[in-house]
Amino acid sequence: YVVILLLCSNISLMLDTVKSRVNRLDFSRYTDAEIRRILELNLLDAGDDSGVLVYADGLPGRAIAYFQDGEINNIRAELMGVIETLASGGASGRIKCTKYISDLKDRKEFVFFTLLSFYRDIAQTARYGKYAELQNKQQTAAISALAGNIGFYKAEDCIEMIDRTWKRLKQNVNYDLAVSNMLIKIPVSYTHLR
Repeated sequence: YVVILLLCSNISLMLDTVKSRVNRLDFSRYTDAEIRRILELNLLDAGDDSGVLVYADGLPGRAIAYFQDGEINNIRAELMGVIETLASGGASGRIKCTKYISDLKDRKEFVFFTLLSFYRDIAQTARYGKYAELQNKQQTAAISALAGNIGFYKAEDCIEMIDRTWKRLKQNVNYDLAVSNMLIKIPVSYTHLR
């Protein structure tokens, strides 16, 4: 009987086949203040971008990678566009969205985190209006518009679908099929119940 301990500081860099066959034990994470300090030591400034702290989730490697990836803000903007396209309905838009997300397979952790974060903010805004605590403050106008169209309960349904898809991906299902299935299930014509 052999026990092997495998330690890593950035789980997202580990192969999915390895991750699916191990028991994961997370150690305590850094606080937001500690993450900000680590970023400062690396000459990076989070400024008012609370998204980096939320995405980091107490992991300095994630926070640093967020800043080192020059495409992060473009991807975030495109993913907001995906949500807007899905909210407006139509098969052709859904096909484009599926292709875009499928092309981001190498960044799937960030993609799914961002989608969950956006829908969380949409749900919070639908429920609490201007008093909602947003993770994505730079997207306030788009989130407010979507909250009025999608509503709290449908945003919660979307969060559940995205989370379920993410869990399936951890079980090594086909990424492209999982994304396609998820985008079919996310409601294509949202209506806000008044």
